[in-house]
Amino acid sequence: MKAILFLAGFCALALAVPTPTKVIPKKYQISDSVQLERQLNILRLYRYVTQPIFYKELADIATNYNPETQTTLYTKPEYVTEFMYYYHYTILPKERLFSVFDYQHLKQAIALFKMLYYAKDYDTFFKTAVWARENVNEYMWTYSFTVALVHRTDTFGLITPPLYEIFPYYFFNSEIIYKAQYYKQIYHGEYPKSSDYTGYTINSNFTDLYLNKDKEQFMLSYFTEDIDLNYMNYYRHIFYPFWMDGKEFGLDNDQRGQLYYGYYQLLWAKYYSERLSQRLPEIPMLNPTLTTLEPGYYPSLEYPNGMQFPSRPPYTSLTWDTSYNTPYYNFTNSYVNVLDYFRRMRDALSLGYVYTETGTKISLFEDKGIEIFANLVEGNPNSPDVSYYGILEMYVRNILGYGITPVDKDHLIPSAVLHYETALRDPAYWYFVKWVVYFFQEYKLRQPQPFYSVKDLQFEGVKVLGMQVERLVTYFEIDYTDLSNAVFYDKRETDPFLVRVRQPRLTHKPFTYTIDVESDKVAESIVRVYIGPKYDYYGRKIDFNENRLNFYIIDKFIFSLQTGKNTITRSSKLALGVSDRTSYWQLYKRVMGAIKGTEPLVIDGSETYWGLPNRLLLPHGTTGGMPYQFFVIVTPFVKGDSVAVKQTDERVYPRVGTGFYIYDKRSLGFPFDLPVKDSYVWTKVTNKIFYDVKIYHKDTEELLNVST
Repeated sequence: MKAILFLAGFCALALAVPTPTKVIPKKYQISDSVQLERQLNILRLYRYVTQPIFYKELADIATNYNPETQTTLYTKPEYVTEFMYYYHYTILPKERLFSVFDYQHLKQAIALFKMLYYAKDYDTFFKTAVWARENVNEYMWTYSFTVALVHRTDTFGLITPPLYEIFPYYFFNSEIIYKAQYYKQIYHGEYPKSSDYTGYTINSNFTDLYLNKDKEQFMLSYFTEDIDLNYMNYYRHIFYPFWMDGKEFGLDNDQRGQLYYGYYQLLWAKYYSERLSQRLPEIPMLNPTLTTLEPGYYPSLEYPNGMQFPSRPPYTSLTWDTSYNTPYYNFTNSYVNVLDYFRRMRDALSLGYVYTETGTKISLFEDKGIEIFANLVEGNPNSPDVSYYGILEMYVRNILGYGITPVDKDHLIPSAVLHYETALRDPAYWYFVKWVVYFFQEYKLRQPQPFYSVKDLQFEGVKVLGMQVERLVTYFEIDYTDLSNAVFYDKRETDPFLVRVRQPRLTHKPFTYTIDVESDKVAESIVRVYIGPKYDYYGRKIDFNENRLNFYIIDKFIFSLQTGKNTITRSSKLALGVSDRTSYWQLYKRVMGAIKGTEPLVIDGSETYWGLPNRLLLPHGTTGGMPYQFFVIVTPFVKGDSVAVKQTDERVYPRVGTGFYIYDKRSLGFPFDLPVKDSYVWTKVTNKIFYDVKIYHKDTEELLNVST
């Protein structure tokens, strides 16, 4: 019996149609000549972003095109007018640092995005992007352009190169960047001799030899500094920016509020599992009574302009910023604002309702209440009253970052938490992640039905008989990342300077598992598979109601049950994670090959999407085997509850705003989003199983010849 993944839309075979509109298949081919040309030009725009445009034909477009004189080419020309006002009077200059958590920067970035988004056709969009690439701050341009690529329908399916190759400064410490620039200086046409690579290779590890990091940061750096994990954090934001109107851009179709909570719960559960693997205790939660941050943070990162990422000493007071007051700094008295927003949100939660800007009273516990509550917490434009409840995260990040107050609006030096792509490196940011998860739990536990009963969980006539999981082994594999964008080029240099960084990354041996299910009828079902800990830091078995938030989902699919015994076999390769990204130069060469007709351009469809890296599916584990649990629950699939249809193909990757996340009417974290009423409940539920496993960690790939 094949597991049936539901795809949301059309039936995709092994290869995609030239211009996908709703979903991208796992094996995705771009073969249409127009689409290939677009892909090539997108890559050219991302090349050497910190320098002027590299290609003459694009530079000519930037010189000859002016959006201000072509407003009829935009469906909403008012956004062209708005951005051009910023451009003429207050625009962030090129080479200055950018953060979406600075109000001035954000307003300009949103205006640029909307000018790109509301271009009437692709040609206008592309010319606008080329003009902005040459005339707008490079960091702002990269951000707004990437958001537009993801959200426009006519750019769906185009691949963006990984951010850690566009801006390696945000992912590798300054010593690595210095070495790359040093090798560029001494290069005179000959690379070191190597049997497998033409170019320079720089060895790196997650540990910083120049700083005596505290124990926790040292032991968790393989996770918190993982380039794909941090890229996921950035790319999820690109899909669901906190400033984007859910109604205007279709985010409400994807249950934006549930996704917001679900993402933070995923982050928290992964982080907690990694801490347990390293024998580390729980961390505090950000709350109004927390006035001092125990962990210090020294990023060891440096911006391209030479400015260091701000550091934070241990035991920093959270009230540090109350004395700052400049006309350009928007976060004066952030601590007071955070306390106010905390209190207002908690008051709304206690009362069970909120007021809109016009004074309309809205219940938090009626239909779509979680969406309203999530909009309030995130502080997005669909918040009931964003001026009253605020954008909490902006002020929290400012406090945690301990950044330097800028002398004016153009000289911000953002700390690590003021970028999505670096925030997870700072241990203090996880305090906020934990708060989000537990604050949502407070909301859920105040609902009219704050627990699951047997009736809520049971699939009558269906019983999970057992489960088998192959031996679970993690290890560090050696990976290479291109650093050519970390150096500067003369336009006379036609070939890229070849330099890469060699770094170990956590991964796991591929594994399969089987689930035996007995059914008294033919029925469509949804199968959810989770993984989580069994014991806490002290080695005590954790009660389900306390442990449920530490589980995270690794697989979810539709399965057609037949009468009698059904055996489901799944591979870790089919899990919800995304594959490793194709490097910029590999993708560029393959696009050129497809244009010339020498090779097809087939890539993994997950490169168009965001998600947990597949190689981080499992926690680190221990040498002797760390106890964890798999949890499987089989529930009915009701066709009318989903906007999607089922397919017997591999997983697909949908366009944002199409609603293809929605499998059924259950909450995104079901059944771990609520406790059970009594411990006996699970003994009465037959369509589930908890299965004990151990996760082993081996030092090298060569040690994988262990007995299974």
